[in-house]
Amino acid sequence: MKRSTKKSLYKIFVSLFVVFYTFLPQSIVIGQVIDEVSQENAAPIEVVQDVIPQEDAAPTEEVVPENNITEVKEEIPQEKPLWLVDGNTAVTSNPVELDKEYTAPQNDKVKIIFTKLPDNPSSVKIKEITLTEEEIKVSGAVSDKAYDITADMVDGTFEYDLVLPSVKDGIKVVYAEDRDSILTDLKEVDNTIVNEGDSIKIEDLEHFTIFIATYHYSGHTIEQTQYHRGESVVAYASGLPNDYYRIDIINPSNTPVANSSNNTCNGKSTSISYTYKIKDADAIGTGWRVVLNRFSSTTNCNSNTGATDTATDYFEVTLISEPTALPNPTLSNSCGLDIALVIDNSNSIDASELGLMKSALKGFVNALAGTPTQFSVTKFGTNATVIQGFTSDTNSVKAAINSVTTGGGGTNWENGFNKARATFDPRTSKPNLIIFASDGNPTYPNCGGSNTCNDDIYAAIIEANHAKQIPARVLAIGIGN
Repeated sequence: MKRSTKKSLYKIFVSLFVVFYTFLPQSIVIGQVIDEVSQENAAPIEVVQDVIPQEDAAPTEEVVPENNITEVKEEIPQEKPLWLVDGNTAVTSNPVELDKEYTAPQNDKVKIIFTKLPDNPSSVKIKEITLTEEEIKVSGAVSDKAYDITADMVDGTFEYDLVLPSVKDGIKVVYAEDRDSILTDLKEVDNTIVNEGDSIKIEDLEHFTIFIATYHYSGHTIEQTQYHRGESVVAYASGLPNDYYRIDIINPSNTPVANSSNNTCNGKSTSISYTYKIKDADAIGTGWRVVLNRFSSTTNCNSNTGATDTATDYFEVTLISEPTALPNPTLSNSCGLDIALVIDNSNSIDASELGLMKSALKGFVNALAGTPTQFSVTKFGTNATVIQGFTSDTNSVKAAINSVTTGGGGTNWENGFNKARATFDPRTSKPNLIIFASDGNPTYPNCGGSNTCNDDIYAAIIEANHAKQIPARVLAIGIGN
């Protein structure tokens, strides 16, 4: 990937997942939960010296002091800031240095560390941009925010490690030589990628280009998991090995209702996209599937036989009307519980609020120590991640709670609930409880991340209903204003 000419470098990382939300049926304080379950210049001083005339001096004679001294104030140079920021663009004030960590002012999870530099290195500029919907779909990017990073250095004269946020398991990195190539010529990075929990590090890069964190090639994603009749399901995958692919839509009765073969089986590709509009006659309910298959020939692709790789996602078809929230199940008498702790770490949560949530949940864990109770821990922002499966080891549970950091993106109740619900194992002898800590209403997938709309609320109610049907009782902790 070396080039001999100077080239602007671009790097992109994106942060938008379209995910789900849940409905919080009630808000309580932690004490109630425990009770229910267990019981920084002074103005300069101007010194004025009086001049006293000599008695013998002739009035017409000019008196000049022997020592006419002008006081010169010494200027103390001020240290330059690391970054010069102008709007959404930041430039390092000095040429970059070896082994120094450069953190993007726009996102503290985007970092560059140079491990090799030419004799005369340049500054680096980072501009935050927003990917288009089409670019997100084609690339499979995990965010809509991208970082255009440029420098005046020749490829091959430098090496660096790049850190990008990671928002789900199975992340890989693809690249394009310029922005137009995002839609036409994505390639997979073959450098070592180190998973660092909420970030990934790509080591020993030696050229600048557009880097995009995306999904693993064998998987794909759909924009939502709940759709009304008349809405369109948009399924896509990118960064795929160059081969033949098709997408099939299959209903809950296991009947294929549509596929992409007419458009996608005639030639090899590294990405695929297909849109299916839900019909008025399509069945309401769960169990709808989007199936991605890979084939070695056009013939096999068209006939849907001999697939060499398969991936499946699920979605639900819902009514347009407002769903009815199911009653919140009661907890039966039991010694011990299965409790899923769900923590909001979206951008609207500040460090103080996150600290309050952590303290409350750890206090709750301590209150039940010594009982046959198990806990799981899930965090959510734009998307949700299970950071601790069910365990009775309270130290591991509290360590998982402590590991949560702020800056998780939007507020995705549905995905938080969805991931937490999936942690329950069928320990049928113990009642199930979900404790959900959040500071506000959901803002995805329908409302764009800034506001809450009815579609988000409805999706949240539906997901909460699924949790109650486990059955699991849902209790909420409201944080902030």
